Amino acid sequence: MRFFAALLCMLLAMVLQFWFASAGIFIDFVFGALIAFAFVFAFWEIVFFVLLSLFVINWQPAASLTLGVFGGLPLLAYGFRKLFPWQAWAGNIIAMVLGLFILYLSVSPTLLFANWEIFFTDLLASLAFGSFVFFALRYSHRR
Repeated sequence: MRFFAALLCMLLAMVLQFWFASAGIFIDFVFGALIAFAFVFAFWEIVFFVLLSLFVINWQPAASLTLGVFGGLPLLAYGFRKLFPWQAWAGNIIAMVLGLFILYLSVSPTLLFANWEIFFTDLLASLAFGSFVFFALRYSHRR
């Protein structure tokens, strides 16, 4: 049941990301959801969601460094979760902050250093969405 809830969260993240992008506001809702999935699901489920998001975000057959980093960071977050098995909510926040910073560095370091407000807006919005997804999926089965 949690897997189907995650599919709905991923669909919501994609719709939000494309909707904001059409208005010229670039927020990585999908990335936030993928990092949250890394702290909830098993490895192969994360691989499925990463491949699904890469296919939808970049439907063209060409790969790039940016897509490799985008897809690799949730898998690294999963490794982070396994190496440091402490509070998952704190690991989720740390992985999102570091992951988004690394993503910005790989895509356009000049954008990161010249426009901190864009980075922090993206960080706060994706952190809020990713935390919502994390708590909704992680603790939804408890009564």
